[in-house]
Amino acid sequence: MSFQVCVRDEYNQTSNVTDGRCTTIEEAVNFSKKAVTEDNMNNALTFDEKVRHWTSYYLELLDDKGEEDKTVVYSGQGVGAKHFVSIVRDDTTQQHPLEETDAKVRVYIGSVENNNKNLEPVYAKDTRGNEIVDFKHRELLDKAVYYIKSMP
Repeated sequence: MSFQVCVRDEYNQTSNVTDGRCTTIEEAVNFSKKAVTEDNMNNALTFDEKVRHWTSYYLELLDDKGEEDKTVVYSGQGVGAKHFVSIVRDDTTQQHPLEETDAKVRVYIGSVENNNKNLEPVYAKDTRGNEIVDFKHRELLDKAVYYIKSMP
């Protein structure tokens, strides 16, 4: 099984970014996060400007402990504009509408180096400074989203 990373831009146009070259789900997740970091963090803006003016994101789906579950990934919109998640176990993938799950999300917008030179994730916040935890939040409407599709 392989995975392809796609991006749906602010105009609702979809592009395949990897041509199905990712052989593991971890590779696809890492590719997505690297692309988002390139889009949002590798520019001349100050950090405060970067977190206010980001242009793309990756939806992290969280487990019961509030940590990213890399076996459950956002897999884009399908028929009827429904959002889907894919659950990847061994060599199988099951797709489910995100609205019908109890999945909690976090909006990843990049990684930056901290004082110890370690990469620290940055998550989207709304204009009031609250972390965005709703995949239908209005702040996400005009942004590009990276997502992962499984390939047979």
